[in-house]
Amino acid sequence: MEEKVCPQCGAPIEENAVACRYCRTSFENAEESPERVQGEVVYQQPEEEADINTNKVYAVLAYLGILVLIPLFVSPKSEFARFHANQGLVLLLTNILFGVFKLIIGGSILLNLVYFVISMTFFVFSILGIIAAAKGEKKPLPIIGGIQILK
Repeated sequence: MEEKVCPQCGAPIEENAVACRYCRTSFENAEESPERVQGEVVYQQPEEEADINTNKVYAVLAYLGILVLIPLFVSPKSEFARFHANQGLVLLLTNILFGVFKLIIGGSILLNLVYFVISMTFFVFSILGIIAAAKGEKKPLPIIGGIQILK
């Protein structure tokens, strides 16, 4: 039996799939998926998977403060590591700016409560980033994830 493949990226697809799990191409309005030709080489984005598997640890380190420099120096060409290094760098710089703001403004009991909530938010963002990196996902952080410092 011939295996069905995505017409866009060539990845194998399940019999009842409505979209490719790799490139997200929708099959709902498409005709029957072309069958794999005998001897045809199908690339399933092995470079991306290898990049993710090789650099997961560095991506996790990117969310641990100054350790954001490790993926930048160890894996400068890794798209996965750079994505998480950017997210970690944005988080670190935002945290530093917040700390400077706290020093300048000072605080009362009410402001200290607000500062605590904001600090916990940064902590939660770090945890979310670590989880995404450990899963091999390139998921932007809430609120600050759209900021891009590294290209």
